[in-house]
Amino acid sequence: MQRRDILKRAGAATTVGILAGCLSRDGGSPGGSGSESTTTTTTTTTTTTTTADGTTSEEMTTKTGSETTTSAGDGESNLKDGTVKVLSSNCGTPKNEASVEVKDSRMVITGTIGGSDSCAIPYLKSTKTDAKTGTYMVTVGTKQKSGTVGCSECLTKIEYRATLTFAGSVPKSVKVTHESMGKSKVVANTDDS
Repeated sequence: MQRRDILKRAGAATTVGILAGCLSRDGGSPGGSGSESTTTTTTTTTTTTTTADGTTSEEMTTKTGSETTTSAGDGESNLKDGTVKVLSSNCGTPKNEASVEVKDSRMVITGTIGGSDSCAIPYLKSTKTDAKTGTYMVTVGTKQKSGTVGCSECLTKIEYRATLTFAGSVPKSVKVTHESMGKSKVVANTDDS
């Protein structure tokens, strides 16, 4: 009888392990700018107990946990990480401009983008390499900062610094596009300089 119980529990643990494999698929973020992957881990522990009369019983315990990891990598280059820092944000006439600087294994994009209100923040919307031209294309967009209330209803001028860190060489040909308030505009192109 105990053997049947053990086999039933082992079957249940195997089923959880199979489902864990299905749950660990990668899910890309919008625009292909990164990936969010969930890894599910299943641990099965077997406890053997022997009573005073020599009877042995086994109990199997299965624990399942998950961990979510977000990467800014674009899957097409050697991009390791990408961050955007707001330098200033004020009501004012929105501008769309940016400059690109390459240093060691980093690309730094400094720019100004318009926001629809004071709660708008810039973010890396996408990064990818154009297969035909080899140009590395970076799109910076705006979104509402989470958890904010009482935003000023004014057009906002947001100055930012985006830092992209690469595992190897930094792309030499770069095009930066701003997408905000329903408009898209190329604001920097290293091929034009």
